[in-house]
Amino acid sequence: SLPMAVVSPTCVEDIQALLKWAHHTRVPLVPFGGGSGVCGAVQLERESYVAVDLQQMKAIKEIQTESMIVTAEAGIFGGELENALNQKGLTLGHFPTSYEISTLGGWISTRASGQFSTAYGSIEDMVIALKAVLPNGDLFETKCVPRSATGPALRELFIGAEGTLGIITEATCQVHKFPTVRDYVAYGFEDLKQAL
Repeated sequence: SLPMAVVSPTCVEDIQALLKWAHHTRVPLVPFGGGSGVCGAVQLERESYVAVDLQQMKAIKEIQTESMIVTAEAGIFGGELENALNQKGLTLGHFPTSYEISTLGGWISTRASGQFSTAYGSIEDMVIALKAVLPNGDLFETKCVPRSATGPALRELFIGAEGTLGIITEATCQVHKFPTVRDYVAYGFEDLKQAL
């Protein structure tokens, strides 16, 4: 079913106002990143919902080359983020098959993994801090620390929650130095038996 409306916020305050309205009117919201998911997570089976398209929120707030972290808004596409990092000699190292057409917020919301996860980890290993707007419109922020020594890591509540606990607006992630050499190798087989 199609949403009754699509909203494209441009800032956190837009999302806060939208969530306050939805909380008051009881209209369901469905966050939407790149729309590359194949599991139907951005679809509701009821007719009256509003899709929240986050693609206008795509700013890179900061790249810290010494601390090796990047802070970006949730609607940035993976290819855009990776290109900006590459220009600084860095890489996020997160390459799901859809990385060119999927977003940072989508990766976090779905607990995405990529083709280099054995080297760099999955998205949950990269997220250091995040900001999200809760269903009542309040802004939730975690601290930018690499690891929590005591107590729960509250950012983990939002990683993989697919927008059910709030809408992720921004994330700070660990980055890595761009490798000096990259070799790509592909293997082809005539049939499944030969491949096995």
